This record gives sequence, structure tokens and C-alpha cells, in this order.
Amino acid sequence: METVEIIDYKEALKRIRILKTELLNKLAVLDKSKGESFWLSLYVLAICAQERLISSLNDELISSSIPWDMESNLPLISATIGDAVSYAERLRDPKDYLLKALLLSLSGWTLLSTEKRECACNKNKLQEISVDVLAQTNVQIMKISKEQPLGWPYIDVNFLIGVQSDNQDHLGHHYSFKEQSIRHQDLIIIFSSKGAMFRGASSREIIRYQKGVRQAEQFRTDKMAGILSGLVNSFNKAA
Repeated sequence: METVEIIDYKEALKRIRILKTELLNKLAVLDKSKGESFWLSLYVLAICAQERLISSLNDELISSSIPWDMESNLPLISATIGDAVSYAERLRDPKDYLLKALLLSLSGWTLLSTEKRECACNKNKLQEISVDVLAQTNVQIMKISKEQPLGWPYIDVNFLIGVQSDNQDHLGHHYSFKEQSIRHQDLIIIFSSKGAMFRGASSREIIRYQKGVRQAEQFRTDKMAGILSGLVNSFNKAA
């Protein structure tokens, strides 16, 4: 059962900004080239979006209360996801397409890009292949620790990249790591970055725990690292 405190939006913004600073400091010292920190980058983007939405919807005349999870001492997960998705839906500028897509990935698979290339796929004839690249970010609060060295409650994050195409032979032949999506039969997962975080015993320090990365050799981890770093930096400066 969740222990939720309803707090004033100003207090919520104060806590969220402290949390954001903590997370950015954690990210700053991580090696981002291998993809192990991608899950944390997605949570940071969600927190930045929540901060932005709360700021834009509240003022001295009209304001709303914000739910806060007292057990984890973090924003209520459902509120963070809802606010991040609501903020993403407001983005209209084409230059914000990737930011919008990654924030929307908190609510399900969303399209990042469509790539076209010529390939014979073990056949004699070249043909143009269209491949959709999609992302999904699963975030949940875990109230009982089943893993060590995790404390609890903790936030569990799983960032996934998948591909789908009308040409299933192409997908089957060209990825060194692939995992069939449980819910989507035509979608193959080619990258996952998992991690968790929780408050230390003093409730003052965020402790992160990398759960690992699985990826196809063909996935450009360096390119995604650059995209995420750029979005986190620019989004944070503008917040």
C-alpha cells in the first residue's frame, strides 16, 4: 500500500530540483559510451519534464497539489510518468521530435526513426528494406526487495530499443542479439539498459544500481549516448 503525501506545488518543485541535481551529478561521472547509464538518463528526462509541467500549470492564483511517495522519498511514479507524457504531448516543434518520442516511451512503444536500406538478406536480389526503430521505458516502484544489494522501496527502470519490419527475414539475419517482444509478435528487442535506484539509510543520498546492458552489435550505442547526453544537457539548461 502506497504511503502518499499531498504537498504544495512549490514544495514539490523544491524537492524535484534537489533530486534532479543529485541525478545529474550521478550521470556526470558515469561512462555513457557503453549504454549502462541510459536507463538513468531516461528517468532524468522524465523528472525534468515533470518539473517543467508543474511550473507551467501552477502560479499564485491557480495551483494544484502534487503526490509524493513518502516511503521512497521520491515523486510518485504514476505522477512522474503522467506529467512527462503530458509535457511530451505539448511539444510541437519538429526539433523536439526525439525528446517527445523518448518521453512518450514511458507510456509504451514509440517510434524513434524509420531507416531504409538495400539488402539481399541471403538472396540474390537486392531489395529496399524499411525498418522502424522504437523505444519503450518501463518504470515501476518495487516495495519489496528481491535483489541484492538493493534497498527498498526502489525505482526499477528498463529502457528498451526494438525494431520491426514487414521483412522478418531481414530482422532474423542481421542482429547478433535479439529478443522477441512478448506483446508484439512483429517487434524484436535489440537493446536493453536496466537499473535501479533508492534512497540510502539517511534518506538523503540517491544510490544507483546498474543491472546491466544487453545489445546487438549493430546497435549504435555511441550515437544513442550522444543523443541522450545532448537532450539531458539542453533540457536541463532550459528548465
